[in-house]
Amino acid sequence: MKDFDLRLLLIEELQKRQKKNPQYSLKSFADFLEVSKSSLSETLTGRRPAGAKLVKNCYKKLDVLSQGTLKTFPHPLNYTEGTADQLALYTNLNMIMLMTLIKTDGFKNNPDWISRKLKISVREVESLIQQLIEQKIVTLQKNGKLVIKKINFHFSPLQINREVVIKTQNKILSQHAEVISRENFPNRCFADGTIPVDLADLPQARQMIAEFRNHLVSFFERKANLKKTRVYNLCISLAPFDFE
Repeated sequence: MKDFDLRLLLIEELQKRQKKNPQYSLKSFADFLEVSKSSLSETLTGRRPAGAKLVKNCYKKLDVLSQGTLKTFPHPLNYTEGTADQLALYTNLNMIMLMTLIKTDGFKNNPDWISRKLKISVREVESLIQQLIEQKIVTLQKNGKLVIKKINFHFSPLQINREVVIKTQNKILSQHAEVISRENFPNRCFADGTIPVDLADLPQARQMIAEFRNHLVSFFERKANLKKTRVYNLCISLAPFDFE
């Protein structure tokens, strides 16, 4: 991500906090980010790029997401920008489901078995696995086991095609609609509410949703020895149902 993008993100975050609390100062924001007021001011005004400490603390303290589920901060731990091929994998819902399935207990590196679990063709399964290996996202061990590697890249907003994101989101919603008819209530959760909204509250609502999502993900991943046998998708959509 370019410094200019990060600067705009910080300005928006500061304005949001000041709108909520008119007494919230630049110094308060700097204290929250654990950087000096002067260095933060210079970054916000474009006089200097964001330093490593600021970037690191933004990544840690501000959970800001691009469209979809991709983090857009430059990660401080020597992360590199992902390639177009890698981005294509991470916007492919079948690929995401496969990578999650690999992490489940009882996973079998067998195209027929994977095909039955994910309801996709054997040919597509074989192609997806080959792409994962070629992009070095998974390793194929001598015993035939697939292992997800630690990812060391991120994607910038400039790489993300809006139409691709919309296509992926529509597919996720379609999958959820199909699951409603297929799975009984004990195996799924559903909650909704229709509310009047002040559009000025959407940035804070977006942050609250991201925090909840991360909290729930952490809950399910809290222990390595838990028996994880199925692939679930968490989909939170806050959208207008009326027309302008």
